[in-house]
Amino acid sequence: KLLNQAVEELNAGKSAAARTTLKRINLQRASPYEVSRIEQLFAAIEQGEEKYGAAREHLEKALASGGLKDKELSATRFQIAALFLAEERWADAVRALEAWFASEPKPNSVGYYSLAVAHYQLGNYAAAAGPAQKAVGLAGDDPQESW
Repeated sequence: KLLNQAVEELNAGKSAAARTTLKRINLQRASPYEVSRIEQLFAAIEQGEEKYGAAREHLEKALASGGLKDKELSATRFQIAALFLAEERWADAVRALEAWFASEPKPNSVGYYSLAVAHYQLGNYAAAAGPAQKAVGLAGDDPQESW
């Protein structure tokens, strides 16, 4: 009940109310699925406030909860990598993206592009070339103009 209330509050743009509601939930009594959702909601609130480190911590807890399915695990790993990119933590982004690639059966062009950007920002131009080419190749006739 509280979880649904927090979702409604967050969807209504009431992040402070959603945070308060989520804090009222006893995580010790929550199922792994519920814990994963609670942590994802906390992450969404933190990310909306540009608190990327805190958002990432909540996503890590969602991963550790055991409540995510394979597709959700992959999406959460990519979101963690995206937060590292937003913080310009390039080496961490490379590591997070490599973890995502290891678990994602069908990596997309955005993942390869993100990896290329992170390598480029680290000055690893040779390492950036392969993912950049793969990104453009996967994008087919519709690569992003900035690529």
